[in-house]
Amino acid sequence: MLTRPNIFNYAKKELSQDAVICWLLECCHSDDDKYRQIGIDFVRFILDNENIKEKDIELEKDSPRSQYKNMDVYANIRVGKTIIPVIFEDKTDTFLHDNQESKYIEKIEKLKTGSLFNDNGLCWREKAQYVFFKTGYVFDWQREVIENLDKNINAEVKSIYIDDILNFISKHKDKEFMLADYYEYLLDRKASLVNGIEDKCNRYFRKIFGENRWFQYNHQGWAAKRLGYIEDRNEKNRIYYEVRTGTRSNNGKQSYVIIFHQYRDEKSIIGNEKEKDKLRECRKKFFEDDREFVEQIINEKNEIGIIEEKTAKNEMANQRNLFKVFIDETNEDTVCEFFREFVERFNVRATDTHKDEYVIFRD
Repeated sequence: MLTRPNIFNYAKKELSQDAVICWLLECCHSDDDKYRQIGIDFVRFILDNENIKEKDIELEKDSPRSQYKNMDVYANIRVGKTIIPVIFEDKTDTFLHDNQESKYIEKIEKLKTGSLFNDNGLCWREKAQYVFFKTGYVFDWQREVIENLDKNINAEVKSIYIDDILNFISKHKDKEFMLADYYEYLLDRKASLVNGIEDKCNRYFRKIFGENRWFQYNHQGWAAKRLGYIEDRNEKNRIYYEVRTGTRSNNGKQSYVIIFHQYRDEKSIIGNEKEKDKLRECRKKFFEDDREFVEQIINEKNEIGIIEEKTAKNEMANQRNLFKVFIDETNEDTVCEFFREFVERFNVRATDTHKDEYVIFRD
């Protein structure tokens, strides 16, 4: 029986998470001790310091700010005599891209010119507080990136994943029904993360299938697995493979597919024959030579995979599909097992054959 509708069942995107973060910070401004304590505890949580005294914590008058200068949530927090700029990077199922974090830190440096705090004897902390807040599935390589992020940006980095926020809210959910609803929503979300084909294939397939499926839901092209690069090491001029669902051209049937394709930086190849030659060489080295090996794997697996060529050739396009391997199978266990064996064998061959030129992403 439904006792009370849960608004978070209808607001599942990053913006609703932004609202929760802002609400928790806004509690610091409250005259109600119950709410102020929630806000104070949240500040201690994001600053990773449970020993900060309540009297030493103050939120700037116009903080928090949502979508301020393209930052998900921004706030200036006074701790004692120090002002700490805090940036929240809020994610559900996506990850960092386009060097977002560095751009935000650069913006913060320009904002350290004054404040709305009444005490004029304050100083800015040299490093901002960068909070990576994600409630979706976190892959091992993503954790590694966040753990090492402070080496690349001028900030203290705090990661908050779904178990962390559940643990925090569990201490306060009895004080406010909105937090209780958010807690229940996150519990359901956590359960959904460890069920179904994504998790099954993560176990079978060293996370590659699940990772790409998650990113596909959010239309993120950078989910692909990088395989090879050319000498200029331009990130956009790479060869990748990725797993998604696709439609076969001959019968319109939807199925899982491994796509081998090449992204190209369009500006770098316009009228540049030398660059085009590099791209052609890269294609030949990594895929035309490996086509026979791919067919061999498919044949050994009772032809579960069906190769479909990409016949259209447009040298000016931003990407070019080299070929696709459609999976003519609906059983999820069989699909996962095929992906696992296919990619493991292909990666071994690629590493042995191309050695220094080959790059395999983390599993």
